Amino acid sequence: MGNLVLLYLRVSTEMQSTQRQKMFVEENLEALKKNYNIDRIDRVFEEKASGKSMDRIEYQKLKNLLRDGDVLIIESLDRLSRNYRDLKREWMELQDIGVEVIVLNMPSLKTGNKLTDAFLSNLLVDLLGYVSENEYRSIHERQRQGIAAAKKKGIHLGRPEIVLDDKGKKLVQDWHDGKITATSCHKALSISRSTLYKKFSK
Repeated sequence: MGNLVLLYLRVSTEMQSTQRQKMFVEENLEALKKNYNIDRIDRVFEEKASGKSMDRIEYQKLKNLLRDGDVLIIESLDRLSRNYRDLKREWMELQDIGVEVIVLNMPSLKTGNKLTDAFLSNLLVDLLGYVSENEYRSIHERQRQGIAAAKKKGIHLGRPEIVLDDKGKKLVQDWHDGKITATSCHKALSISRSTLYKKFSK
């Protein structure tokens, strides 16, 4: 194959990792070779950005590279978008370019017949895009209801406040005075560097 083979990995937040997706791709390398004659991945694009927006830096970089005959590999459809309209539009745009999109958790999209593949893929994108968006809304609605119920019961949500003992306060003061570095301070307090700056900067 002389065309580009690109892999796109996405998670929604900074706290999440693309490691699970990478492992899933590795587990499917043999299937990629057998079903699609793909024995390499030319470039990997990964980012931490919400699936609600298409304004994603790495995805746009990837999309600008795609040409007719190129291959885009994703773990699941919702890696493209969790918004039904955006997903449908992206799918049609990729088809118009001539890109073959391989959705690893949906091997049934590949039948060997181009007309059948196109029909099935469009049908499934419609169905799964709708399901994905409604699932996303449902999750957030349950979260909202849970938060409201917890507040009503007087339950505090979120991370617990960091309370320093005298030793901890002295460490922070020494950091403020330039006697120790931020690295030494946050390690001694067993907190992250970002938490140190967020909670204890002057």
